Amino acid sequence: LISYEELYKNQPRNTQYFTKIIECHQQLQSFDQAEKLLQKEYNASQRPQLLIDLGYNFKLQKNEKEANKNYEKAIASIEKTINHVFSIAQRFEQKGLYDYALLSFEKAQSLDSKLNFNYQIGVLYGQTGKTDLMIEKFLDESYTNQNSVQIIQNQFSRFMNDNPDENFSISLRKSLIQRAQKDQDLFWNSYLSWFYTNQKDYGNA
Repeated sequence: LISYEELYKNQPRNTQYFTKIIECHQQLQSFDQAEKLLQKEYNASQRPQLLIDLGYNFKLQKNEKEANKNYEKAIASIEKTINHVFSIAQRFEQKGLYDYALLSFEKAQSLDSKLNFNYQIGVLYGQTGKTDLMIEKFLDESYTNQNSVQIIQNQFSRFMNDNPDENFSISLRKSLIQRAQKDQDLFWNSYLSWFYTNQKDYGNA
């Protein structure tokens, strides 16, 4: 803590040092001091990520009511500056608060229907074990933004390799077949071919 305070004193705009100071106070269970510093910094900068840090400081004290109140204020701030959604969602992810990260992206999309966070939402669904929802989001994104196909297929491959009971592969195949039958678009035939090749089922591919 002393080392980071010295570094921060010399570089007061370095947010990484400030974050480390807060983490040190929390490790030392100096929650009141962490809250005081976070509130002061928020009053000065109005950075919404600090509301998440403040909420997390309450969470560490098992004060879920105050924690959630600050998380919700961070999400509400997206109405004022929609571009903050990425930094807000990222901070929620860093704290393991995936449901709030999802709410952040959903809030931004509700404010501007032209925004597309299918990929980011798909990743969050995967992190929270909602793999069926992840599959649908990733396939929607693959079709609407075909430049993203490779990176999404890499994500699918990782899940198939990490899922020895094959439930994920079965769900993905089912969804791809349904789309191929419904849309009759060769795009889905190509996707199915990739899927079967990944499964070493070359006859179906």
